[in-house]
Amino acid sequence: MANVPKLPNQPSEKEIQNFLSKVDEIENVLKGLNSDNEEKRDLYMSKADEMIEKIQKEKKNPVDVNDEEEPDMPRTKTGFSKTSINKDCYKNDTESASIPGPAITECMDQNAFMAAMEADAKERAERRKERETTANTLKEQGNTEFKQGNFQKALELYNQAIDQIRDSSVLYTNRAQARMKLGLYSDALKDCDLALRLWPNCLKAYVHQGHAYLALKDFDKARKSYQQILSVDPKKESMVQEYIADVNRAEEASQMEAKATKLFESGDEVASGVVDVLNRVSQKNQLPLYYSGGFRVLASVIKDADSQTLFRTHNGFQLLREHQLLSRCLSSSLNTLSKEEKDVMSAALEMLTSACKDNETNQQMLLSLPEFVHQISSILVFNFKGQGRVLKIACLNLLHEISLTSAGRAAIVGKFDVDRLTAALFPLMMKATTYGSTAAAVLNNIALDRRLKSLLREKIEEKILPAFESLLVTTTPASIVSLAASAVTNLVGDQVIRNKMASSKKLWDNIGHLLNQDPAFYKPALKCITAVTQSSEEARQMIAQNKGTSILMRFLAMEDEVVIGNAALCLSHLCQVKQVCSKLTKTNIIQKLLELARDGRKSACQTNCAILVGKLVQGDSRHLDRLRELHGIEILHGCMKHIK
Repeated sequence: MANVPKLPNQPSEKEIQNFLSKVDEIENVLKGLNSDNEEKRDLYMSKADEMIEKIQKEKKNPVDVNDEEEPDMPRTKTGFSKTSINKDCYKNDTESASIPGPAITECMDQNAFMAAMEADAKERAERRKERETTANTLKEQGNTEFKQGNFQKALELYNQAIDQIRDSSVLYTNRAQARMKLGLYSDALKDCDLALRLWPNCLKAYVHQGHAYLALKDFDKARKSYQQILSVDPKKESMVQEYIADVNRAEEASQMEAKATKLFESGDEVASGVVDVLNRVSQKNQLPLYYSGGFRVLASVIKDADSQTLFRTHNGFQLLREHQLLSRCLSSSLNTLSKEEKDVMSAALEMLTSACKDNETNQQMLLSLPEFVHQISSILVFNFKGQGRVLKIACLNLLHEISLTSAGRAAIVGKFDVDRLTAALFPLMMKATTYGSTAAAVLNNIALDRRLKSLLREKIEEKILPAFESLLVTTTPASIVSLAASAVTNLVGDQVIRNKMASSKKLWDNIGHLLNQDPAFYKPALKCITAVTQSSEEARQMIAQNKGTSILMRFLAMEDEVVIGNAALCLSHLCQVKQVCSKLTKTNIIQKLLELARDGRKSACQTNCAILVGKLVQGDSRHLDRLRELHGIEILHGCMKHIK
């Protein structure tokens, strides 16, 4: 049979084999990416990256396999053989020499090719859309399970969603969060890494990554992950600072645990005593008096950070859940407790107060127990008699101790129902009891937390202001009203709350009433007024129109420079209201302010008086004339250069 000439553009055997090997390689990678084995998927993800990189390089530097030299061909200096093609060899061939059959076109019809490509793309897009819909449904189901605390079920649903689509960073961060709740910290880190490979600016991935490293006690990597958040969103600085503070706190706690353990193992008397008493109070079937005595002994021996750490590491907080009598008391209705059981709870609260004193780690661990938080809230609102009042005092003392630290305040606001808590504290403040001032101090402290302000914004008019107004008109001791006013002043830092307070005429009437009563009310009332008038035009108008300037002028003649300074600062705010500066020209205020600026002992008072002089001079030229008459510019220049 005659040799059939090779068709034009027909691929060589080598090209075919090369193509088929690439197909096999791609098929293996795709199978690997769909594997149920996490490690295998990661391996084939790396292979896919390598393959893509290789293809991109080949596109930049294409190599024609036909240009490769045959091994049997002679080599030359140029690397090519001298073989040439005889273009005339088929010159005399006739049509009969051609291969029978239909004509072979060199390329497919362009329109048909494009139509086929479009159909394929449409089909793949539809399949992708179906998978995305399924994945989104599974994700929402997982979110629901997660919120309900069913973390294992949530994890299973997120796994199913990822089986549908593997390029969603949201699914990986959600699964990382579920794995964190289940203690699978290393697996959570893998999910964070995958999310960041899909979207390098995924903020949630950095957050969960930091949490996972923190749980694994890799503190340096945790800090690095949290700091990466700022490269994504510089406005998250306050959040990052809180996370870094958590890392520092955890690192310090870890170091303290190592130190306390070493101390205990060395046979230190105090350390051994703490652990010994803990073991004794854990014994079952003892009388309530035995346990209350043991808890009070613990309260007396827990004196420093080492003993507090040993209390934590030797399951001191687990007594609330596992102790035979104490756990039953915490879960029981308060009206069913006997006198002895109430005493056991009081002693336990005293023990916890010692364990939490200036120790943020212990404070956070204690308030992470939801059943304990619930019972504390119940104690605050329950109407006790006799022994029950001692229990309420112990409860308030514990809350007050925790509220003294920033982490403690954040834990209270984060774990308690703040509506229920504030509703419980105000009635306690109105009673002339031993715990009224403690309740006011707790409210004042937690009002410093920014999250409390955001939680109370919508309810300030409905709950907080009416309760505060009632407090102002009752015969509540001045010390308690002072703390309550300070708490409201702390809340005023929020603009929404400040605006709502400014529009309450009843509130300002009551505060004005305070300024005409006991001098003990002056400081808190003035502080509150000054904070609101600083940025509220409505408050300034209301005070100016209700004889507020004359009341404030009276305070400039007092001896307490804190009161004088606040009165001067508040008057400087009122100077923004028309007619106030002109009205004050009828007084001798410039001379009084110059005397205070010159002779004052507190720099804050001197500064505020000088500021008020400046505001008055700007508001009415007659004040400037009076200032010049008294050589006030020289006086101010002389005294202000000594103020730091």
